[in-house]
Amino acid sequence: MNILSVLKIGFVVLLTSFLVASCEQEDTNQELNLEKIAVDYLYYEGDATFSYYLNSELVPIESSTYMKESEIASGDYTVFEYQFTHDDDPLIADDEYTETISFQIPSDITSFSYNTSQLEALDLVLTKYCYCLFDDREYIAPTGTIKGTKVGTNLWYIEMDVVFYGENTRTLSDFFELSSLD
Repeated sequence: MNILSVLKIGFVVLLTSFLVASCEQEDTNQELNLEKIAVDYLYYEGDATFSYYLNSELVPIESSTYMKESEIASGDYTVFEYQFTHDDDPLIADDEYTETISFQIPSDITSFSYNTSQLEALDLVLTKYCYCLFDDREYIAPTGTIKGTKVGTNLWYIEMDVVFYGENTRTLSDFFELSSLD
């Protein structure tokens, strides 16, 4: 066996090792991506409600964090509320999570379209209820769009694509049903 043959065999072994190692790395990345997708999918398991209330208004609740909160009370507006409650995992302590998005419009309109510069007038709020840390950073107003059309006596169709607090994007389009204040 001459030196050239040994070099060729060495090159083939080195190249094969490199290819196998890169394939293994790609598989690992795919597994990590699948794991992330599974985690993201779990986030969306839960119950959502889409409600609106006549003769109501949003009343802000004081908060010491950037997270805004409000409650629905009797008033002169129509208030919309989306609520999502994540399914509880009995094997995980303190994993409970609920979020609401609420906003109000004048009660005498049957369709609307608001963009970033108009969202603050809606008192638009995303509130998270969880065992989460909400620090004392500065509040960032929502950006995006909300559109709605009354499509029946007790039904509105709402489309929303909004970024809350500079980082929480919420996109939804669904029918909101008339509810009553309890």
